[in-house]
Amino acid sequence: MKNDLSAKVETTELAGRKRLPDQDINDILRILPHRYPFLLVDRVEQIFASHSGVGIKAISSGDPWFQGHFPGRPIFPGVLILEAMAQVASIVYSVSNDTSLLKSNIYFVGIDGARFRSPVLPGCLLKVHIEKIRERRHDGSLLWRCKGCAKVGEKVVADGQVMAMLGTSSAR
Repeated sequence: MKNDLSAKVETTELAGRKRLPDQDINDILRILPHRYPFLLVDRVEQIFASHSGVGIKAISSGDPWFQGHFPGRPIFPGVLILEAMAQVASIVYSVSNDTSLLKSNIYFVGIDGARFRSPVLPGCLLKVHIEKIRERRHDGSLLWRCKGCAKVGEKVVADGQVMAMLGTSSAR
């Protein structure tokens, strides 16, 4: 399947790219400015330098969005899956460039071709596969375009492309 990223990230070497250390929640808190409840990644594995990674999010019935999405039939919001894709891409960038994003501005600037294919329910383990497909610099900022594929088990629950812009700020 063309959108299946898992085959690409399960190898120990990918197109000559270096495999980087997995990142646990403590590492992620040192990298991203996001905090609960908007920190949507618990761990990132299978990171290949400036290329790809797999984020993991345990979906809990205690998460605050389930109170209203939807009472009696809790479903993890699809837009949060897209946000998780952007967060995983940001972590892959940060680890690849040995930098924290706490003193940077990170903007989620676009979504293309997003599709929600199956509901994600409390108790699921969401795996978010990210692969960078384009990088460019613009006015001192860096734009990453990534394709993402979110899975529960082997079932694709969402996919699409996300764009993030990274730039430093002297305001912090």
